[in-house]
Amino acid sequence: MASESDELCRTYEGMQATFAKQGLDLEFIAGLRDSYQLDEHGEPQPLTYAELRPSLPPATQRLVVFPLDTSAELLKQAVAATEDIIDHALPPGTTVYTNAPSRLHITIFYLSHVEDPQPEPYKAKGSGATHSSDLNPERLQLEEETLRSAVAQFPAFSVQVDRVLLANSGTLLLTYTDPSGQMQAFRSHLRKTLPGAPKRQTNIIHTSLLRILSPQQLDDKTREAVQAKCDEWTQKLRGKELPCSALWYLHESYYANIQGKSTTLSLK
Repeated sequence: MASESDELCRTYEGMQATFAKQGLDLEFIAGLRDSYQLDEHGEPQPLTYAELRPSLPPATQRLVVFPLDTSAELLKQAVAATEDIIDHALPPGTTVYTNAPSRLHITIFYLSHVEDPQPEPYKAKGSGATHSSDLNPERLQLEEETLRSAVAQFPAFSVQVDRVLLANSGTLLLTYTDPSGQMQAFRSHLRKTLPGAPKRQTNIIHTSLLRILSPQQLDDKTREAVQAKCDEWTQKLRGKELPCSALWYLHESYYANIQGKSTTLSLK
């Protein structure tokens, strides 16, 4: 029977192969561009959820993440890989958004998502949960207390780097496996504790390093150059461990960017 890590590896291999064959999903990328604006230097920056159209109320997107800063060396190399691929594989002038080093992370679990807002994720569906517009400080406080208790019951663990890949979404990913099975167990633990959370959750383990926002397709030569750089960094990073001992609980304010009210919670 295949392990969780084996299944993750096959998923990453499939994502890598899709990009090699098909290149970028330009329709998907076009849909992302409306969530960014250019700053005074011509660099894309994410809009706040209030600035999106339609706009969203505060704290609509709430999630928990593991920051990369628990491994200073891995964080440093992730930044170096990103810069190397921009400088030596992508065409000059490619529009990219790069996450700041301080915001590099692994998303663990959404308590509420912009596509599925949940004001009371600690309640099972059908148990008196209210409409999303009824979100208030008292419910947020109860949510945080419920989450804090759940996190404190779970022991710290580690995940291992598998590879660097560019997905057809235009996102450069640092991906991980779960040899101990503890990431899967932790996500299941949060699901049981927060039964009213969004049904759709991320099922891979990854850090988003950059997003390509240019409307142009990458030609075969460029795809090969990107893949060669990804392979080079995979060889350097595969097997490195990221300790998962403390997480951030976030009320995300900016699109797909972990800026906003943040609380640090420690695992057991």
